[in-house]
Amino acid sequence: MKNHTKYSNTIISTVFILMIIVLSTLLFSCRKFVEVPLPKDRLVNELVFNDDPSATAAILGIYSNMMQTNTLISSTATWYPGLNADELNYVGTSASSQQFLKNSILIDNSEVDAAWTQGYQFIYYANSAIEGLNKSSTVSEATKKQLLGEAKVIRALVYFYLTNLYDAVPLVTGTDYEKNAVLPRVAQTEIYDFAVQDLKEAKELLLPAYPTADRVRPNKWTASALLARIYLYQKQWDKAEKEATEVINSKVYSIAPVSDTFLKTSNETIWQLMPVAPSSNTLVSTRFIPSSNTSVPLFPLTNELANIFDANDLRKATWIGKSIASGITYYYAYKYKIRTTNATTTENYGVFRLAEQYLIRAEARARLNVDLKGGIDDVDVLRIRAGISKLPENLLQADLLAAVEKERRMELFAEWGHRWYDLKRTGRLDAVMSVFKPTSWKPTAALWPIPFSQIKANKQLVQNPGYTN
Repeated sequence: MKNHTKYSNTIISTVFILMIIVLSTLLFSCRKFVEVPLPKDRLVNELVFNDDPSATAAILGIYSNMMQTNTLISSTATWYPGLNADELNYVGTSASSQQFLKNSILIDNSEVDAAWTQGYQFIYYANSAIEGLNKSSTVSEATKKQLLGEAKVIRALVYFYLTNLYDAVPLVTGTDYEKNAVLPRVAQTEIYDFAVQDLKEAKELLLPAYPTADRVRPNKWTASALLARIYLYQKQWDKAEKEATEVINSKVYSIAPVSDTFLKTSNETIWQLMPVAPSSNTLVSTRFIPSSNTSVPLFPLTNELANIFDANDLRKATWIGKSIASGITYYYAYKYKIRTTNATTTENYGVFRLAEQYLIRAEARARLNVDLKGGIDDVDVLRIRAGISKLPENLLQADLLAAVEKERRMELFAEWGHRWYDLKRTGRLDAVMSVFKPTSWKPTAALWPIPFSQIKANKQLVQNPGYTN
């Protein structure tokens, strides 16, 4: 607890340090990412990376900024893809949110613009940290390795979401604003390759042990967890299986009871982020949980999602809430249960957890078609935890893949847009969405538009198909 308090105090100090030294120059103005000039003499790096405490504070400040209200990482990577897919509904009045629900996003959508801008802000922070740490001769070697590893994990994570939302995006690897301002989009394969290299290096830099009492900063297995996911998306099944197996066999993690899965003390957690917003533990809980059991939730679950669970599935009983308003029953995501802040924080925002690694390995084994029994066993780990029957032992490849898809939908709903990305990467998006949204779905809705503000600022950017500038 003492270490946790010390870390919390460091976060608070970090915010002030970065607000004074860094953020005034790192894009927290109303101007767009590509338009913001930076100091030629790199004064920021010289000031921030001159000793271990200041260098650590700079990295912690990135996490703090990620968890501010409505950022790409804190929330929008979860609920907007959920609206795009067959996972979430929306009952509010925001025109921009309605566009996601109807899969008719306009090029000037403020949330699409914010996701792009925030993503590249975080990438800039990571690039600046990597440059500053590499140049520093006063930060200790152990601290430098830890922080470089963390910065590379951050950069890979943000690129993963940017490329899955927009497909080809600019690959920004440094802090030269003049070069960054005119970078073209590069293919998703190049983005993935860059992220993979970052994560391989992070695995070498980071230790298996966490640098804090809570798992609020990446360790070696965090890099492996994201590597496993990217390899799965790249259809490199053998590599995905290998990385997921390393995480599972590390013995650092274990599948937690359904009731404990999203607590900050859960041993299933691989990486989580601490709350920094003054009104909430996690921003998704404030959006998903209604103010009372007779209020309409802002983002209710679709009936299709709520109805796929077995009646005795503990996930349905524990992770799905219910409210009744005007005689209508609404279901909502109730994985995180603290709607507003408590005096004692009991929930941090989970980025990776062990359950996903079992599902990655199960799918990889099914795709390889060489260890179907092992894939079935991996899925059964989660089904046993949920209190439902195991899969049949004689499933063929196609049946196992279908079972994995359904299990991912039940296990990972309302987390980080998994359902939307799963449908896209498996080539099932059109088939599913044309049935779920027959009047509004169009294949080009698979990608978000490149924000019009960015296309105006950078003539090298080309709009995604289906959108008119």
